[in-house]
Amino acid sequence: MKFAKPTRMVLLSIPLMFASRCEPSGGYKVSFAHDIQPIFTTKCNDCHGPGGSANLDLSSHAALMSGENNNPPVLIRYDAEHSLLYEKVARAYPSIGVRMPLGRTPLSSAQIELIGDWITEGALDN
Repeated sequence: MKFAKPTRMVLLSIPLMFASRCEPSGGYKVSFAHDIQPIFTTKCNDCHGPGGSANLDLSSHAALMSGENNNPPVLIRYDAEHSLLYEKVARAYPSIGVRMPLGRTPLSSAQIELIGDWITEGALDN
């Protein structure tokens, strides 16, 4: 059986698929649309969608960043460790309330790390 050799065009285009999510230094840049929103959609939006619990809406970047909720600012750009959003998913005993998602399996360490990295990178809508 013969297999076709990949064309030069195919081989050259593979790195371009990942280029939009990489920093100039070559490190991975977390994407809200590709990495964070799917976590919120599957793990958080049942309670924290439009008009959700604690008046916190995680259904879009704009809703999250609006600052309209019943708690102190939930996100401090570039500072995951002091962001309530990160604290609530990363710590067993957050400073306010309880660990999220409430009554469900905690987020995986990979999901928590993505959220922390995204906040540390500036919590951009990308």
